[in-house]
Amino acid sequence: MTLAGCRRWDKRSLAALKPLWDDLTAELPHIVCPATDNEENSVGFLLQRRVVEISDGILALRPYRSRAVEEAARRAVTPGSSRGGGPGGISRRAKRAGGAPRQLPPNRSRRSTGCER
Repeated sequence: MTLAGCRRWDKRSLAALKPLWDDLTAELPHIVCPATDNEENSVGFLLQRRVVEISDGILALRPYRSRAVEEAARRAVTPGSSRGGGPGGISRRAKRAGGAPRQLPPNRSRRSTGCER
């Protein structure tokens, strides 16, 4: 792939992840890494940062997932659907509704990425 092709792929990927990123950061604003004065603004850097922030959001919502609901969502969500369904959507709704997080085994505890405030 050419350099121009890589940039186009990065731009498309960044745009494709935006709806999920918007949903997660609206619910969990602490997952957004703070900007720095001399931050790189290349599309590749922004894509990597968005992926890390989404991963942090998924980890933050993990305690709210019910195994039974997660399995039902997995069966119900159609392939290619990116909004509202799946374990992430279910977990966000459970957190918003005041659902209690479930306890994770000690070896599955949340990792620190250094972006927490």
